[in-house]
Amino acid sequence: LLFALCAIRPRLLPWAGLALGLLFSGALAENRRWGDRGGLIERDVRHAFHRGIAWSNHALRRLECGRNAEALGFFRVAARAPWVEARTVAGLVSALIRSGRLAEARQFCDRMLEDFPLDFLCLQAAVEEAEAAGDPARLEGLSDRLQALPFLNVRLALWLGTRRYGQDRLEEAESVLRRALGRFPGDPYLQGALAEVRARLNRESPSVPGAPGRS
Repeated sequence: LLFALCAIRPRLLPWAGLALGLLFSGALAENRRWGDRGGLIERDVRHAFHRGIAWSNHALRRLECGRNAEALGFFRVAARAPWVEARTVAGLVSALIRSGRLAEARQFCDRMLEDFPLDFLCLQAAVEEAEAAGDPARLEGLSDRLQALPFLNVRLALWLGTRRYGQDRLEEAESVLRRALGRFPGDPYLQGALAEVRARLNRESPSVPGAPGRS
């Protein structure tokens, strides 16, 4: 529209340039405010299109800083949005655990596993909840559930591999870590864990003359 007006009335060209400059400056200021880690204020969130995502972002920053009470309040607001992300529910469970509200965390965790059965953040939060509650049966159920998945992220693969290693289920631990390394080749933590499992397998395997060692 500005260019059309300038074509009709060339005298408006300086004013059009000024208007574009003001719009550009306003856009930069808005991006800077939203990009600032501490600049996500309530007024901005209230008018955001995806207000649940904005509240969740603010809550995650508070959780990273150890401000659990504030994070919990923000997560509760985010969870009331019409559309809730998996990371919002996982963050809410983590905030509840760190606030000592284990019974409430269990309720949200059960619902979370039904709504997001394959999401890695939700599975990590479920493991965190089961460990905080000291529930070995639930931990074992989560272990079996993770082992049945076609692939895992690094954190869950390390947790499951270490758990199977501690249970002396070395073949399963090796399988989990090898699968994870196939997806994340070169990861030093996975490589170190797999090397430890293979070393123990070599020590405990019966020595047969002429039989090749494990590779």
